[in-house]
Amino acid sequence: LRDNFDHKTLVALDAPALPEFKMLNENEIIDMIIVDATGAEMFAKMAMDYSSKMIQEIYGDRCWVESVTVREHGSNSAKCKRQI
Repeated sequence: LRDNFDHKTLVALDAPALPEFKMLNENEIIDMIIVDATGAEMFAKMAMDYSSKMIQEIYGDRCWVESVTVREHGSNSAKCKRQI
């Protein structure tokens, strides 16, 4: 999760300013990660996908991630739940 979120600038693939962000990244002003979409919902899904895969690899079917909640601030959050 740190590789994709900690001190990173996440930019959507369809962002109008993507060329400017690429320039900032190339000049090492930012550490950019290009993602399909941005927002709490997408970040919750990204965290869910990553953590589910990691837990599956370590524990097999004995353990799983039930849900992930991402909070941007007090009035904006998103939850991604396990699909059975």
